[in-house]
Amino acid sequence: ESYEFMLIGTEQLILEKVSPVNKTIKDSSDVVKVLLEAETSAGYKEGEATCYYSESGEADSFITFFDTGRENTNKHSQELNLIEGSYSYTIKCIDLGGNSDKKIASFSVETDSEAPSVVRVYHEENNLKVIINEKGKCVYSKDSCSYLFEDGINMQSVNDINHFSEWNVNSN
Repeated sequence: ESYEFMLIGTEQLILEKVSPVNKTIKDSSDVVKVLLEAETSAGYKEGEATCYYSESGEADSFITFFDTGRENTNKHSQELNLIEGSYSYTIKCIDLGGNSDKKIASFSVETDSEAPSVVRVYHEENNLKVIINEKGKCVYSKDSCSYLFEDGINMQSVNDINHFSEWNVNSN
C-alpha cells in the first residue's frame, strides 16, 4: 500500500564555539577542573545537537557530553578533572538530520600549590609597599594577625605583584 513520505531538508550544522581554546587554566590543586563547552547553530531545530569529545579524535573514541539529552539545546558542557599538561580535544556535534561539525579545543593546565612569597616590604611616598614573587592578591587587618583571607582589607595593586596601602604610623 502506498503512503505519503515527506523529506524535510536542513541546513548544515555549525559548531559556532568551543572552549577553552588557546588558554591556560590555572588552579592551586593537583587536579584542575576544566569545563569543555560547545555551542551549535543552524542545522536541525536551530542547532539542537548531540555533542561528543575525544582526546585522540579516533572515530570510536568519542564520549557523549554529560549534559547531552537532558534538554533540547544547542549549548553543551562537560566537566573534566585534569592534571597539569597540554591538552587537545576534538569536539564533534551531530543533529537529528545527520548534519555534523567538528572543532578542536586546545589548552594547557597549570597547577601552583605554593603561595606567593613576599619579596620586599618598604615605605614609599606615604604608602606601605609589598612586592610578591608572582601575581596574587594581598590583604591586611588592623585588628589581628589571625584572620581569614576573605575578611582582610584589600591592598591596592598595580600589576598584581606590587601592592600598596596607606602608610599610617598610628596603626598596626
